[in-house]
Amino acid sequence: MNFLAHLHLAHLAESSLSGNLLADFVRGNPEESFPPDVVAGIHMHRRID
Repeated sequence: MNFLAHLHLAHLAESSLSGNLLADFVRGNPEESFPPDVVAGIHMHRRID
């Protein structure tokens, strides 16, 4: 159910849905592999966790 909360919060914050979902699977620095909007979603997910 954790992913549902992240999707809901991403939607409310107008953040990247894909970034918020990918964050559980991305290790290290996401700036090297993803576009800025996805990186922002990953960082949001990490702050929430």
